[in-house]
Amino acid sequence: MEQQLRRDLGLTEALFTVIGTVIGSGIFALPAVVFTAARAPGLGIAAWVLGGLISLAAGLTVAELSAAMPRAGGTYVFLREAYGEWMGFLQGWATFLAYNSAMMAALSMLFTSYLTVFVPLTATGQKLVGLLSIIVLTAVNALGVRFGGFIQVVATVGKLIPIFLLIIFGAGQVDAARLTPFLPQGPEGASLATALAGAVLPVLWAYDGWILVGQLAEEVRHPHRSIPLALIGGIAVVTVIYSAFNWVLAGVVPMNVLTASERPVVPLAQQLFGTAGSRLITAGMLVSMFGTLNAVVMTAPRYYLAMARDGLFPSARLMATLHPRHQTPVTALLVSAAWATVLLLSGRFGQLLNLVVLVAWVFYLLTMVAVIILRRTRPEMPRPYRVWGYPVVPLIGISAALWIVLSSFTTDIRTALIGMALTATGFPAYWLIKRRT
Repeated sequence: MEQQLRRDLGLTEALFTVIGTVIGSGIFALPAVVFTAARAPGLGIAAWVLGGLISLAAGLTVAELSAAMPRAGGTYVFLREAYGEWMGFLQGWATFLAYNSAMMAALSMLFTSYLTVFVPLTATGQKLVGLLSIIVLTAVNALGVRFGGFIQVVATVGKLIPIFLLIIFGAGQVDAARLTPFLPQGPEGASLATALAGAVLPVLWAYDGWILVGQLAEEVRHPHRSIPLALIGGIAVVTVIYSAFNWVLAGVVPMNVLTASERPVVPLAQQLFGTAGSRLITAGMLVSMFGTLNAVVMTAPRYYLAMARDGLFPSARLMATLHPRHQTPVTALLVSAAWATVLLLSGRFGQLLNLVVLVAWVFYLLTMVAVIILRRTRPEMPRPYRVWGYPVVPLIGISAALWIVLSSFTTDIRTALIGMALTATGFPAYWLIKRRT
């Protein structure tokens, strides 16, 4: 009999998983990239709002599938049901090979790099601390999803405190003159579509991660209600926070200072709180990245568990085994951590992370299309939640995802082709696994 995961997570943990996964390092590191690409303060702020609306349309759409099929694996299960087993495997393969594992490695290294502000560490020391962070969080999540959910709530609250302080104290110092012009001026203003695309693409990276809560659906109480509420509420909250934060940032810090800084939030913190401000922001970033790392460590193994249940993962029987006491996918957790460690020690995870951004949005696109496909092929499927405004909202999300994919090819075709080639290695892998089984 198939072992079942324990439902130890409530709506609060699911909501904070969405917020905590999305709000990582992007809010602190990407404003300079976004405003540089937008070439105008107003358009830069609009890009953050638009990115939230695109993510919200996608979240509203995917929530229907999460409520209808509350199983570990999330998008793997949705794609398998809509397109067939091979598509689910392809998405799970890309997720294991690069996306989740590379994200774990990258976040652990980012965490240790900012930790050096408080604790001097050599390059080797940073890798060891990064490895230790993965080991600790893997052990915590092996002891029970409730522990991981508790850490997620605490880390999310901790990361929001410095962000709220900057918004609250900075709002009173916003200079409206700094927020103009709204659109790029001069000859370059004609390429408005290019400027908007260049600004929205990194914004969407900052919003990425909301879909991971679907991997926990089998461990959430009342998933038919809690998962849609967590997705919709979490993305909406993050959109408000991101938009307000960047409004304050652009309204207080001169644009030439903002776009020239590698840590664009530091000038804002220094202006509001003095020299201690930069250390406050660094502490907030540490909490933020640790919480995001925990969310990825907690959710990623659910992909591999779902694949193993279908016999589509090496040593499938072992991978599908749950801890006899805590009912957690302990083998999948260990395998996930092991591969992330390899990427961490190799030092090549950054390249993999860049390659897989496009791949992630390709599968987001296919997942949203799956809602329409399953409405036609599986009309009898119970749907406790139906996407609002069907089919308009799904079509908005699909159109936005298609625009993102095409923009990625036009802006960096070499990386896009490599990303597609990396995903395509899943076809021979699928054939080999099916042949063995």
